[in-house]
Amino acid sequence: MNNKRSCIIQLSIFLTLIGALGNSISAQDNFQVGDPLPQIVRDDWDERRQQCQTVHWKLNAREMFTPGSLNLPIPDHTEKYGPLPKENSFRERGFELWIDFDGLKVRSESDGENFIFREEKGKHELRSYREAALFDGEKFQKYEPDQQVKILNKSKGSTGFNVVFEAIHLPLFWSRGKLFGPGAPLHPDKLDRNPDFESFRIQHYDPVNRLLTVRAPEARQTFIDYEFDLNKQSAITRMTMYSGDRLTRETVVEWHQEGELWLPTRWTMSTYRGLNSELEISSECTVEIQECGVDLSDVEFHMEPEPGEPYYNEEERTSYVKGKAGESDVPRELAKIQSGVEARQRLWIVSAAVLAGGLLVGAWWMRRKGLA
Repeated sequence: MNNKRSCIIQLSIFLTLIGALGNSISAQDNFQVGDPLPQIVRDDWDERRQQCQTVHWKLNAREMFTPGSLNLPIPDHTEKYGPLPKENSFRERGFELWIDFDGLKVRSESDGENFIFREEKGKHELRSYREAALFDGEKFQKYEPDQQVKILNKSKGSTGFNVVFEAIHLPLFWSRGKLFGPGAPLHPDKLDRNPDFESFRIQHYDPVNRLLTVRAPEARQTFIDYEFDLNKQSAITRMTMYSGDRLTRETVVEWHQEGELWLPTRWTMSTYRGLNSELEISSECTVEIQECGVDLSDVEFHMEPEPGEPYYNEEERTSYVKGKAGESDVPRELAKIQSGVEARQRLWIVSAAVLAGGLLVGAWWMRRKGLA
């Protein structure tokens, strides 16, 4: 009897504690569906932005492409070649980024594998690549170090900016209090902008785990749900994107704590297609380096081709060959003509020298023979 009474008392105490905990959570986090984003999230993200203004990141990605995910969006492509790839196919890539948020400077390097379509074989093949994209605050540049092909001087607002960052980079920017989406593209010249939380509205709140889901409406029937973990400095643990009622993308993130700051460790980003939201591409990302407040004085955010090296100026849509010191750059086609002319001139000079040398030798030989 005493044991039974003791158990009842313990259960009563336990339920009282749970109720008190629930009441304290409710009192602390009194959130209602439809309310604006609470101040606690805004404050946490302000703190993230104030931590540092320069970063060095390195991450690795393994991506799976499902059948049909590589078909071109034209009517007869699938009919002609069938679903591409035929079965789940994988590629691996690495990324390394140096960013100055105040100075709007970015250096982004990537390497790994790309799928290249071989029309004669009717399938894709993996090909290794290595490239870098630079932004010095004014001009965008892109080049492939292995091939020495450089695209220089893309101005602000250029569509070329979409090769600097990818959607799989987003959790890294969340860790710095930067939020980008369809209505706020992730461009190097917008890195100094702070998130606009005014349109965010609460959708759901889990008071036990302190998980807050808010919705950010976007244009064209597209909207995004963000799940903030209030126990982890309002880290985004899940992002889901919808087009109408169709799921189009989902990112799930794991975070770890370093000092007072919560940082992303790994995440999975999945994209979906079709009316039934079938899995299209799944990317698993792992962070290798996350440095905050780094010295970027030795990082190159702008480059110039070497004399004699070809490059492409997209603003002028013209290829050039870099001139020597004090000389103007020459359009590549003209440089080829000049090179051909110079080659012919060198050939004539060499031929003339050989002929003159032959005549001199012949004259010397005849003279010697006459003296004999």
